Amino acid sequence: MSDVECRAKCGSFFLPYAGILRQKLCLCAKDDKVEKVPIAPLEECGTNPDLLVFYRSNIIISVTELSVKPSDDVVQTGTDVVFSMSHATGEDVEFTIDYGDGSFGTFNDVHDVLAHKYYVPGKYWVQVSAKPVGAPESYRVLASTEVTVADSIEDKSVVFSCPPVVKPTVIVTCNLTTITGGFVTMEIDYGDESDKVVMGLPDTNVQALGPLIPQHETPDMAPKESGYMLVIPQHEPVNTRGRLSAVQLWALESGAMAVMVLRKRCPEGTICPVIRDIAPVVKRKHFVHS
Repeated sequence: MSDVECRAKCGSFFLPYAGILRQKLCLCAKDDKVEKVPIAPLEECGTNPDLLVFYRSNIIISVTELSVKPSDDVVQTGTDVVFSMSHATGEDVEFTIDYGDGSFGTFNDVHDVLAHKYYVPGKYWVQVSAKPVGAPESYRVLASTEVTVADSIEDKSVVFSCPPVVKPTVIVTCNLTTITGGFVTMEIDYGDESDKVVMGLPDTNVQALGPLIPQHETPDMAPKESGYMLVIPQHEPVNTRGRLSAVQLWALESGAMAVMVLRKRCPEGTICPVIRDIAPVVKRKHFVHS
């Protein structure tokens, strides 16, 4: 039994004094007479197993009714969504937040403004955890919410055409082509004062390559010296079938980047690299985003 464990245990019962006997018994007390007990000489501490070592407890106030809410249930790609947290009880609380896209954050003030951007449409499960600072993990509580990220559509992303002249009562077929979009709805106004129609459009899905890359520094990251090469192996071969793929890159320094795609099968068993330079990137805080 360590003093940290014993102090936390006594504190959880709101008992201000904690004592350890024989390194395995944790004794708790609330009477301040404990401080008037005769004190053994410092040189004798640790030499006699019958000596009681006591500490002031860490009074732990548990976190209750933790909640997290996004600024909007449906947000567009590339725009900030702000998450707000609240809890009913708890003092000196530490928080963590998992944005559901590989990004992770920590903070110590429930009033901190936590703004986050999503770049790929989809549904993201956001989870927040909280516990008093110094308390055992058993005091950690969780709260979660879901955010739907939809693409922001531009005029150039949509092509719509109908026959210029049609006969009355004849069914007209119009063509709508979208080159991007996820969780997008369409409103149809026929122009003849009939009711408008709202319908969903098929998603133009994004194919993710490699692991999710956090937007912010996470505890399991470690800075590396410049000049290192990052290799992201694929569990399965990727066949784009003519589809365009976007690669998100991060670096520790400003400058040009290069992407090397290695083909699995090449003539005579060699690896065929395809190198394409990427425009110089701009440094932002700890990382550089292309």
